[in-house]
Formats: sequence, C-alpha cells, structure tokens
Amino acid sequence: EHNASLMALPVGLRVPTPADCPPSLEPTFFAVSMHSAKYAAKAARLLASCDKVGVCCASALVPSHAFDAVEGSREYRLRFISSKPLFMLRVLESSSLPVAWLDTDLEFVTYPSLFEPSAWSPPRDALLWNWQANVTWARGRRLKMASGVAFFNRTD
Repeated sequence: EHNASLMALPVGLRVPTPADCPPSLEPTFFAVSMHSAKYAAKAARLLASCDKVGVCCASALVPSHAFDAVEGSREYRLRFISSKPLFMLRVLESSSLPVAWLDTDLEFVTYPSLFEPSAWSPPRDALLWNWQANVTWARGRRLKMASGVAFFNRTD
C-alpha cells in the first residue's frame, strides 16, 4: 500500500544548491551527497577532495532523528538509502547545472572531466557507474544498482 509520507525528505534535511559553493568557482556541474552524523568524517574528506580539485560540491547532513529511527539501525539505513532518489530529484529541481551524485565515502583524486557537459558526444541524459552491475547471482535477470556515482545532465 502506498504511503505518501515516504515521499518526503526528512524534516531538517536542507537540499544544497550550487550557491553553496565558493563564488570563485565557475562550475559546469554540481556534485552532491548526503550523510549522517556517523559519516561526517567521510563527508569532510569528500568535500576536501572537491576543494582540492576545484569541484563545486556539497553534502547534506541527514538528522540523526530522521525517519523516526535510530541512526545505525536497519530501519534508518533502509530509509536513508530509499531517500536518495528523492534527494537527487530535489537537487536537480533546484539547480540549473547537471548534477553528479556521489556516495559520501568517495573522494576525488583528479578533476572528474567525465562530468563536463562536453565529455560525451552525443550528450547523455544520465550516466550510472554501477560497481554491482556484474553480480552473478541474478544471472542477468535483473539489475542490481548500488548508487556509488550517478550523473544527471541538463539536456533538451
């Protein structure tokens, strides 16, 4: 049965925008993530890597009281994961730039030129880098997606 309350981001979660980036950057895409308090150090490492390579990047803190569950519990984890697509949609709605989703435990070591609008010819609407795409247990019957990295372009 449909539960409309599950189609809302947690109270207190602020959706970032490119305006959150330093004015000195002239970004061609916006990299985003979200994290819980337990992942704050990983989020800080991701954001430091963004600064190092010149990427406009933000990570939203999901409140520890979100989802009416205790952070670290299975319920919190599943609700956190299931909120990622809605979070990405809200970021896309608030940004005129293409959006790159990154799991918080990732970091940049060089500038990600594949996120540049001119990197793909013809332009791509969405790109998913899926580290679980070759899972053999499904024997090709279904796609198992782990979010990892996703790119959503601004195409016509």
